[in-house]
Amino acid sequence: MAAIVTTEEGTAITAAIERDRKTAADYLLHYTARLADYERAKEEHLGMRHDAGVPGRGNLPGKPTEAQAIRSAAYDEEHMEEYIWLKAVAIAEHTLSDRKLLFLQARREAERHGRGCGKGRPSWVSYTQARFSELVADRFLQADVELYRRTAIRWWKQIVVFAAEIHARIS
Repeated sequence: MAAIVTTEEGTAITAAIERDRKTAADYLLHYTARLADYERAKEEHLGMRHDAGVPGRGNLPGKPTEAQAIRSAAYDEEHMEEYIWLKAVAIAEHTLSDRKLLFLQARREAERHGRGCGKGRPSWVSYTQARFSELVADRFLQADVELYRRTAIRWWKQIVVFAAEIHARIS
């Protein structure tokens, strides 16, 4: 009996899943900046008047609102992959619990402070643990909140996988 899946297909799918997870992690960590860049580029694109004098009837101005909406949709279509990743992260954020949102905030701060993950043990974990405790203490008025190392790593992996799955579903 012939195999349903070849080794090459399995390897390609595994590589694609890993690539999606790395992309999801990057979009999760840099969501605010990426969203701002996307919106700024879209505004610049919409500001350029490709149809400066939208033809109307007689001396009427045409339909500038409709033309703007069409240009906006065209921009989203041209940049669909980036748009879908941004949307996936936004959906993931809206479905996370309060504590996981605070964790994601702490994780993003760790990344901004240069506590990324190179070779070996991830250096973001200890910063995230401390910052998460501070954020929970401020938000929920609980003094002794401890986030264990394994829990921090597990939460991060869960959030990344969740965002990647959302992206796969909406794309």
